[in-house]
Amino acid sequence: CNLRKPDFYKPEREYQDILCNTLQAAYEKRLLNEKTGKPVKYLIINLPPGYGKSYTLANFANWAYGKNIKNKIITVSYNGTIAPEFARTTRDMVAEEPENEDSYTTRDFFPHVQLKYGDSSVMKWSLEGSYASYLATSFDGTVTGMRGNIIIIDDPIKNDKEAVNETVKEGHWNYLKNTLSSRALPGALGDRTDQMGHGRPGRETVRGLSGQMPRAGDHSAGCRRAGRSQYLRRPLPHGRLTGQAADA
Repeated sequence: CNLRKPDFYKPEREYQDILCNTLQAAYEKRLLNEKTGKPVKYLIINLPPGYGKSYTLANFANWAYGKNIKNKIITVSYNGTIAPEFARTTRDMVAEEPENEDSYTTRDFFPHVQLKYGDSSVMKWSLEGSYASYLATSFDGTVTGMRGNIIIIDDPIKNDKEAVNETVKEGHWNYLKNTLSSRALPGALGDRTDQMGHGRPGRETVRGLSGQMPRAGDHSAGCRRAGRSQYLRRPLPHGRLTGQAADA
C-alpha cells in the first residue's frame, strides 16, 4: 500500500499500519481469539468515511491473490449500484499499468497475478491459472455458482436511519446466516467494513477494529513509533485510534 499509493498511505497515519497488519494477521491465521486461542473468523472494521476502508480492502484482495492465486473472493455491497464500484477497483488494480518508473502496481510485486483473457467482466472474473476468482454481489443480489474463502462485506448500512432500523439489520443478518454463509469454503475469512457505530454485536469468533486517526500532538500509545511520538502534519477530527486488534 505504501508503494502503490504514497499520497494516501503515509507514515504519520498509523491507523493504516494497524489496519493493514491486522488484515494480514487475519489472513495468515495469526489473529487469535483471546478466549479460545483459535484464529478469528470474522473481522469487523469500523472507521469514519474517507479513511480508506474499501480501498485498503481492494489492495488486500490483490495481495491475497499474490499470496495464493487460487484464493476465491466474494464481495457484498449495500446494493447493485455500489457493488460494481468495489469490484471495478479491485479488478483494475490487477490490470493496472505503471504510470512512470517510480510508480508501482500489483504486477511489480506479483507478476503472476493477471486477469484471464475473455473472463474479466466487472462483477465476476478469473485470474490466469485459476477459475471463478472473484464475484461481486449485493444484499439483493445472488451468489449462485460461486464459493469463496475470503468474503468482504463493504458498508452494509446505507445511513444513520438504517443503523437503528431493526428490520433492515435483521434482513442483512439473515442474508449472512442463510445465504452468504452457505457459499463460504471451510476456514473462510470474513471482513466487514462499517462507518462508526454501525457494527452488530457478534459471536466469540468476531474481532473488531474500531477508532479514528490520532489528534495532532497525541502522545498516546497509538501515536508512538520506534519509541518516539509521531505528529500529524495537520489536525484531524475525532480522537485517537483504539481497538481490540491494535496489538496485531
